[in-house]
Amino acid sequence: MKDFQNIGVVLQLAAMLILLIKIVFTRNCSGLSGRTQILHALAFSTRFLDLPDELEVSILFFALKIVYLLIAYMTVAVIFIACRRTYEQEYDAFRIDYLVGACLTAAIITSYKHLDILSILWYFSVYLETFAILPQIFFTRNADYAGSSLVFYVGLLACYRLFDVVHWGYGIWTASLADSLFVVVNGTLQLLIYCGYFSWMVPLFQTRYDHLRDANAMSEVTKVSSDVTSNGIKNTAEY
Repeated sequence: MKDFQNIGVVLQLAAMLILLIKIVFTRNCSGLSGRTQILHALAFSTRFLDLPDELEVSILFFALKIVYLLIAYMTVAVIFIACRRTYEQEYDAFRIDYLVGACLTAAIITSYKHLDILSILWYFSVYLETFAILPQIFFTRNADYAGSSLVFYVGLLACYRLFDVVHWGYGIWTASLADSLFVVVNGTLQLLIYCGYFSWMVPLFQTRYDHLRDANAMSEVTKVSSDVTSNGIKNTAEY
């Protein structure tokens, strides 16, 4: 069942990388919440504080964590610096300071048995990743539209969490991950949030797509009518 977790990692990295490539090549970040990307970067940063130790254990996992951090921070930089003109700040109004404070408080309470900074920050990263998509959900609600890249991004993240939940569920069933109930609960909650958001986004995207298709069709009809009228006037003049 370890393969399920590996597939989940690949799907998450694919979602992050595809989103970054889309923003870079189109130079457009409309429809995307920069605050959600900040929260993801913060979650990875506080979870991967063991990087020096990881280098001694596994070069592969060390490299993976570096890739996670690079993609996360590059996405934030591209949205707020390179593509700031297309960043729709008026829709991205979720108070992430409240969310960060709530996650930190919950992390301190959860880690009462191990009140050391690394333990608190690890719990904090798990809580923060669970709810990091909330600013994006509020963004979509305010903007009332969802682009294809966002639908694809959230769909991949939902699949990533689904594979993780299957892996964790099997581990608990076989008692090999019996002490990971906290991660399973948060991961399942995150999966439900992704699925709910995805099912809500698809009709929004379909409505926007139909509207654009109808607008293009109307434009073509108008163009053809204009050409016919112009040809008619030209023929009359020649006659």
